[in-house]
Amino acid sequence: MCWSSTLNCFIMVTNKNEVFQVNENLTLIQSIETIEKKEWLSCTCSDVSLFLTTNDGHSGIFEFNLLSSFRLIKQWKFPQICNKDEFIHNIAYNNGTLALLISYQSFKYDSSKTVRIEVRSSSTFDQLWSLPLYITYQDGRVNRTRTYVDEIRTETANQLEKTLLNQNNVSTVESLIVNDKNKLIELNKKLDQEIISFGHRCAAEIARQTKIPVRTIRYNLAKIRKEGSVEHRRGNG
Repeated sequence: MCWSSTLNCFIMVTNKNEVFQVNENLTLIQSIETIEKKEWLSCTCSDVSLFLTTNDGHSGIFEFNLLSSFRLIKQWKFPQICNKDEFIHNIAYNNGTLALLISYQSFKYDSSKTVRIEVRSSSTFDQLWSLPLYITYQDGRVNRTRTYVDEIRTETANQLEKTLLNQNNVSTVESLIVNDKNKLIELNKKLDQEIISFGHRCAAEIARQTKIPVRTIRYNLAKIRKEGSVEHRRGNG
């Protein structure tokens, strides 16, 4: 399920291969007849488009126009998106980009395979970056929350670092620190905000994939944030 601010309603996909509009009060549900029945898996909305992913063999993404009765605009299929033994488990839109959580087909899970997050342009579908999460499919509960957060932190730091370097017309972090130490503090603050925000949004999914309780993941995220705040204060002290 996702929310459309343009239509002021929820969009819901079901295991009956249908897509529905649900009003904000949850009192009215209406089938979207113009969307073909498929094995829809997840959805997200921009201001003008509805994006749906499928779970039928090779995972695909379909884009529909919210402003013209859900007319199909375009679609991306294997091998444009992922490999033949992968599927898009979840999709989320933000500021002209699509975040994709890509994992393996359930019947091919084994301990050597991982899931990853990809961020792509919502208009061209060009890949902006990709991050393996190293979530393995095996028995037992192993608390890897910190590992996931550290991996995401590293990737996000690299992206933010590049942005700051470009904005300040310098080639290295050392030059950036010399020019303005506040920029490094700004990077650290923004990074922490991105990590915690991302972590809480994905806590339920990480729990599902790893069998770690959601409360444990959230507890560890809060602990990491607290430790980061202490380290930050010490650094500034």
